[in-house]
Amino acid sequence: MERIIIAPNALLWQKLAVKVHRDITADELQTALRNGATFIHIQCGLNTFQETMVLIDRCNEIIKRNAEECRPWTVPTDIICELSGPYPRVQFFSSGISQVQLVENQRITLTSDIRYEHQCFDEVKYVTNFDHLHRSSVGNVLSIDTVKLTVERIVPGFVTCTVTQAGSIGRFSVITAGCEGITKDEQLGLDMSSTLEELERVVNKGCKFIIVPKVDTKSLQTFFESIQCKKEITRSIQMIVHIDFSPSFSADNDMDQRIDAFVTKTVDELKQRQSLGKAFLYDLDTEGMVPERVEEADVIITSVNDLIKVQTHLKHVNQIQLAMHQQPNRTLASDEKALVTCLRFSAIEANASAIILPLENDGLKLAIDISLTDPLCIVLLLKPSAEEVQRILLRKYLVPVIVPAVPNVSQQKLIRHAIAYGRRFGYLHGGNCIVSGCTVNSDTDVLGLEMRYVPLVAHRPEP
Repeated sequence: MERIIIAPNALLWQKLAVKVHRDITADELQTALRNGATFIHIQCGLNTFQETMVLIDRCNEIIKRNAEECRPWTVPTDIICELSGPYPRVQFFSSGISQVQLVENQRITLTSDIRYEHQCFDEVKYVTNFDHLHRSSVGNVLSIDTVKLTVERIVPGFVTCTVTQAGSIGRFSVITAGCEGITKDEQLGLDMSSTLEELERVVNKGCKFIIVPKVDTKSLQTFFESIQCKKEITRSIQMIVHIDFSPSFSADNDMDQRIDAFVTKTVDELKQRQSLGKAFLYDLDTEGMVPERVEEADVIITSVNDLIKVQTHLKHVNQIQLAMHQQPNRTLASDEKALVTCLRFSAIEANASAIILPLENDGLKLAIDISLTDPLCIVLLLKPSAEEVQRILLRKYLVPVIVPAVPNVSQQKLIRHAIAYGRRFGYLHGGNCIVSGCTVNSDTDVLGLEMRYVPLVAHRPEP
């Protein structure tokens, strides 16, 4: 059975994050939000501290402006900040310069002298987190992108090298030290103090979603131990870790319990780790082609220019999934969660465009359980708290519907509010089927299901 009427965004179950850079315009940001981006993704390591702060302010202003346009609805949109990490990075003057060419036998000096911080000289390059180069010795090989440098001389604040492999370096490229004969496990953990300082700065700007830099397990452990005492920070943010750099996951591991989501660029990693029950972000580098199976991610990170192309791809593959999931009649197994299973079964069997669910009692857990079963339709969640909104935003299918604080509002009125919300943002269309579910508090603990059609004529929700 095919759907006759499909609302514009009904098949966009995944959340979308757009990467932004320091030169992005307000119009580009506004267009991305209007086109359905849930997150703005900022890579702090591609900017100076001041540039990052200015960019966050600009993004917050556009988010606020977009929220004004969406009134009376509250549409949660947020910033994901990817911390720059405790790595030495080469920095040079940004105006009109994105790459610098180095040739063989050229001498180049890396320095922490702030006189060179905003200058571009062929022979001298300012380096952030310069202290990490102190482990180098004369004769060591340093790498910057494809360029190889051999250390010739070291004095306080300066490391002079000779270029042994030519190439171009980009602004804020990471400098790595090749230590032959030393295994990765034997390398010292990185000092995370600069990363912690950066974390506090972006959180103070209102950022609630943080991607931890790619660091070894020891440094990652140090980072989480350091923020453990900062309760005012940790309870207000969602921590996202690169899956390739995370330790073997265990639900009983204290550090793993602090991880809210993982990010990866590898589809295979995404598929292998789905059973963890965490949210997954997929960093998509389209380059003219959308990889297969990206629909398994909760959040897909893409560029502003590729946003529409990714949305088109997702609508197509999600519709194929929907067509493949025709369900026979069946009874529940003893180990199945009744309401989760019934809601999913009913939604798919009825070709429902949405599940509507109140977030009461253990409603958030129920919502996440439903999302993990792939219900193949949007799940509109009523009356989420601020903390619940943060967790919901990282999950595909789950869409928070923020209702004005009115005492003693009936569940039927909330459902009408959710239907109106779905219409406004393209998730629902007149004539669509929806499924709602609730737990009735009684001696028998009845599980309630309700199916209805969206009215053909839209009605404004009552306050």
